[in-house]
Amino acid sequence: MKRTTLVLSLLLIVSLSFAQTPVHRDPQEGINPKTVTAYQIEPITVDGDLSDWPTDLEKRSCGEFYPSYTINSRALSTQDNWFMVAWNDQTNQVFIAGYSEDDVNVSQLSKWNGGVIGSDGWFCERWEVYTEWDNDDGGAYGPAEGGNLEYVIVQNDKGRTDGNYATSQEKDAAGNILDEGTAFWIYKYTMVTPDARPPFAQAKWVITPKDPNHPFGPYVGRFEMSFKVLNFLMEDVIPDENTDTVDLDPNVNNGRGIGFDMTFMDRDGDISSMVSTRDTWAWIGWSSESKVNQPQFNGKLLFSTEFKELTHITNWEVF
Repeated sequence: MKRTTLVLSLLLIVSLSFAQTPVHRDPQEGINPKTVTAYQIEPITVDGDLSDWPTDLEKRSCGEFYPSYTINSRALSTQDNWFMVAWNDQTNQVFIAGYSEDDVNVSQLSKWNGGVIGSDGWFCERWEVYTEWDNDDGGAYGPAEGGNLEYVIVQNDKGRTDGNYATSQEKDAAGNILDEGTAFWIYKYTMVTPDARPPFAQAKWVITPKDPNHPFGPYVGRFEMSFKVLNFLMEDVIPDENTDTVDLDPNVNNGRGIGFDMTFMDRDGDISSMVSTRDTWAWIGWSSESKVNQPQFNGKLLFSTEFKELTHITNWEVF
């Protein structure tokens, strides 16, 4: 009897060790646009380590595929992701944490494959964060149209010198682009602050192989961001924190909160020279439809004064 129990226990341990990561499902799946409540937490350290986050916050996912883009089965199977949102009244900041799994990290393929990146130059994984401070569902992107902004967060890649990559990659104190870092900018703006990074904001996205022995993937990504909500932004003009940011509270915009949404992009391009042939093109959002110049498709972020206590955990894969 003891031997049978021991065998069963060992089988249970083995089966648990090979258990797959649960696939997250948004409780508002299929609703457009969505609403999420940000609860108060202690300010986080933006470093890609989620251990300073409470575990009982709502987990949401980018799972609404945009109907205007052709999605193949490969993309459908490699987009397990979730994010959560919180805030702190004293620092007047919004915090976001995200988790993602992917089959291949194209932003780092050139480093691992002797500079070869395939014939298709547009390749990336990226988080996009959309905010609309007055939440009136109107206006285009720009300083006079209600502060409709898109933050773009991607991986550093020294070989990328196009567009905002040239100025927004994470650097060391001497100005050298880091091998492992986060490129971070606001869409349509090439220079807002002297370092070309978004004002009053930080972002960090750490992507690592699930198995160190297989550097080509699959991968796990952990993402963090903090920011103050801007109500004014202009090229080459440094914003004033006292006048150009929103004072957040549960009554902001008469209780309507702010416009908010997130999208996750996975563009693997032509990397057939490195691994099996793929043509993955995925652009998926928390709410459906493209948010570019269409703030009416943003979801809604509400603010609560309820405080969530920290429950330390490092194994975020369980979520």
